[in-house]
Amino acid sequence: MSRGSRGVLAGIAIGLVVLGAAPATAWGRETAALPDPLADAERFTALLEATAYRPSGRELSDRYLAPGSRALESFARGRIGRESDLARAIRVLRPDYRRAAERCLPAARTLVAELPDLLEATRSTLGLEPDAATPRVAILFGAGRSAGTVIDDTVILALEVVCRFDAPGEDPLALLRGFLVHEVVHFHQLRWQRPGLEDSLLRQALLEGYADLVTQQVLGTPTPPARERARYGVQHEARLWAAFRADMAGRDLAPWMYGPGRPGEPADLGYWLGLRISEALFSSAGAEPQVRFDLLRLEDPFALLERSAYEERFEAP
Repeated sequence: MSRGSRGVLAGIAIGLVVLGAAPATAWGRETAALPDPLADAERFTALLEATAYRPSGRELSDRYLAPGSRALESFARGRIGRESDLARAIRVLRPDYRRAAERCLPAARTLVAELPDLLEATRSTLGLEPDAATPRVAILFGAGRSAGTVIDDTVILALEVVCRFDAPGEDPLALLRGFLVHEVVHFHQLRWQRPGLEDSLLRQALLEGYADLVTQQVLGTPTPPARERARYGVQHEARLWAAFRADMAGRDLAPWMYGPGRPGEPADLGYWLGLRISEALFSSAGAEPQVRFDLLRLEDPFALLERSAYEERFEAP
């Protein structure tokens, strides 16, 4: 998510929220998408095909970056760098770009047609009013560093990284839906949380875990990365909670989030624990609308943990 992002795998950024990083401007429903959310991606793919996937830095500058959207300009500053950096990424990660162009770009064309419904479903699931701010959406290609983020009023997905999660037998459209909804939740979190709140591992876990929970509620199924975390997590929950509890008040997010994780474990198990705490809060609390409001604002994550009674399940009888 936006502040900037850090990696869900080593070196890949996906969504760490920095409070106060986005303006509070409300964007109307008519601005839910850029005039063409896929304009940058389509132009980039045409350039790849015209250059046999070997564009020069000058070609990338003249035919992709310079004529790009406002979203691409903002994304390039923090997550692409110079045209030479992008050219180098394409050389090193050429299979990623080819898979994204062949598998995920066609799915993204369908996703664009679904944007109004997905944005509305996310707003409704969060319990927000119909006139709540709505993000623009841009789908583009980056330098292999960031899968999804929010910059100002725009949710941005970078296909060459998102498509790395496209496993055999998976539907790339379902994958894209999951990444989109997750980032849209971050967009709303940024607008509800006030600047200056103290950060911690627990706060970040609840930010990401609640975004995963809402994504699951909107789509009716966990995303492939979330399923992998859940499969491992349910088998080792008591051990994971004991280790997380010892770290949760600190600001060091490794190995729980935005990195490769521990050897033999899925990455980002902090997301899953944040989801489990969020689920427990809904189970233990009475008024669901208030729970959703509290999880959006995250004024006191430790009070929410206590209200959830999550850790009571691990106490000895």
